[in-house]
Amino acid sequence: MVVILLLLSVALAITAWIILRAPKFGQSPQDELLAQITSSPNYTNGQFHNLIPTQKLTNDSYIFSILWNDFFYDNKETVPSQNLPAIKTDLNALASNEDLVIWLGHSYYYVQLHGKRILIDLVLSDYAPHSLFFK
Repeated sequence: MVVILLLLSVALAITAWIILRAPKFGQSPQDELLAQITSSPNYTNGQFHNLIPTQKLTNDSYIFSILWNDFFYDNKETVPSQNLPAIKTDLNALASNEDLVIWLGHSYYYVQLHGKRILIDLVLSDYAPHSLFFK
């Protein structure tokens, strides 16, 4: 019985390794992209860091205390110092054969891929991405 469980575990590990090496899972950044990532001011000690401290929900921090602080304490870093660039796009006028991604704001993305139109909402779904096909 132990031998069977061991063989199943090894087979599962090998299968997972093979699947995760598939091209659709991408690869580690190399060359120009790696240089760009490591030169980012947010990238230190081998990982990205927020430039502005962000509260996390932990055992000693509750959602109500975070909301209270957000609403009743002046935080000067909630408004950008300049207008954010925006391009008005007519989604109906886009060529359907063009692959593209458009950020619609907050957690919404419009994606055209292989002739399919997809709306991705990372907040209003139980898992990401949630997609609604227009075509």
